[in-house]
Amino acid sequence: MYKKKLTFKNHEIPAKIDGETGEVTEMGGRPKGDPRNQTRVHFSNPAVFQRKYKKAWELLDSLTNDSEYVVALKLSDLSKSFSASLEPLNDETSVREISRILKRDRRSVSKILKRLFDLGVYGKFAVTDANYDMQRYWMFNPYLSFNGTHIEESTLRLFENTRFSPKLLED
Repeated sequence: MYKKKLTFKNHEIPAKIDGETGEVTEMGGRPKGDPRNQTRVHFSNPAVFQRKYKKAWELLDSLTNDSEYVVALKLSDLSKSFSASLEPLNDETSVREISRILKRDRRSVSKILKRLFDLGVYGKFAVTDANYDMQRYWMFNPYLSFNGTHIEESTLRLFENTRFSPKLLED
């Protein structure tokens, strides 16, 4: 009798062959780590689904310091489903209010937000309605992350040429 350590691919299973009779006997089942041995259930949760893109966040991590990265994460959590709006944040929001929402020192929040804006983490937009009232709002870059299961195509087009878009990350 001898022992030998074997490795198997995901679709292979161990078996032994009797040298005298040629009988083939399967040994046990699949390895413990095989995902086909696990029971899966549908995860139903009333919370909003959030999608983050790993390559984009890794790039952002390499471009920012810890404080800027944490603020970007907080902004991603604030973004609204389908539109990526960062409501209530906009150009008219006071620095004190922004620092309270982001839980950051008010003296550093303006510098951090300027850096994140320059990197394309979020965008500032203005829309004029029929009464010529201008509404200013901020939107989070959906190529970093977005909330919900779907995103408006027009929102994607606004950020398609930022450094975090998939077509630029592939290069």
